[in-house]
Amino acid sequence: MTPLEIARAMQARPAQTASLQFVTPAAAASYLDTLHEHQRRRMEAPTARMVRDMAEGRWVTTHEGIAFDTRGRLIDGQHRLAAIVASGVSLFLWVFRDLPEDAIQVINRG
Repeated sequence: MTPLEIARAMQARPAQTASLQFVTPAAAASYLDTLHEHQRRRMEAPTARMVRDMAEGRWVTTHEGIAFDTRGRLIDGQHRLAAIVASGVSLFLWVFRDLPEDAIQVINRG
C-alpha cells in the first residue's frame, strides 16, 4: 500500500480506544450483562484461579483486559470480570472499545 492508501484506510476504520480503567465488582457485573450472544461459555477453573489470585493480592495487570465491539457487547474478558465480581476486589484492567463486530471470531483462538 502507498502512504496515501494507508491514510485513507486509517480514516475509514472506526475509532477504537484503549484505556487503563479501575474496574469495581459493580462495574464488572454491569459489563458482564453486555456479554456477546456468541461468547464461549464460562469455564469455572480459570475463573477460580483468577479469584484466588485477586483475593490473595497476586493479580498482575497485563496487556490482557476486556474488549467490547462496536455495538457495546463484551467480546473478551468474561473470566476476568467474573473473577472480579466473585472476589470482591477492584483492580486496573485495559478496556478496549469499538472493536469490529467480527473480532470475536479470532479472539482466544491461538
